[in-house]
Amino acid sequence: MIKAILRFLGIGMVPKPHRPQLVEEGVTLLDEVIPVTVTYRNVRAPGQFHSFRETRGLGSLVLTGARLVGYVYSKPVVNVPLTDERLRQIDWFAHPRGALALRLDAGLFQPDWEGTIEVTFHTRQARAFLNAMPVEQ
Repeated sequence: MIKAILRFLGIGMVPKPHRPQLVEEGVTLLDEVIPVTVTYRNVRAPGQFHSFRETRGLGSLVLTGARLVGYVYSKPVVNVPLTDERLRQIDWFAHPRGALALRLDAGLFQPDWEGTIEVTFHTRQARAFLNAMPVEQ
């Protein structure tokens, strides 16, 4: 019931403006209105430092024929083309309880950042997402 209300309100869904492009790319897997946790460890960025910071929200995860995109609310937190070599530099984990986590060096996508960022999508489709990704497991 709560999930239906959140869907109706659009909370945790793929943002409407992004849907046409993702559909055009061919949606392989999609999960919406799922808990997402973003953890920052020893992250230094211009004008900020976080020894430990964790944010949580509702979001979505989409795998298309071209890329992996994850959102927290309507903000993209992951948007990586499947052909991008950096995709293979990310540590991927499928937790037995139903979560897909990715851990990466903060400087991988933001050259002036350092530290570790971990994004966890609490989805029952974690194993399916991981198996469909072109990464070593």
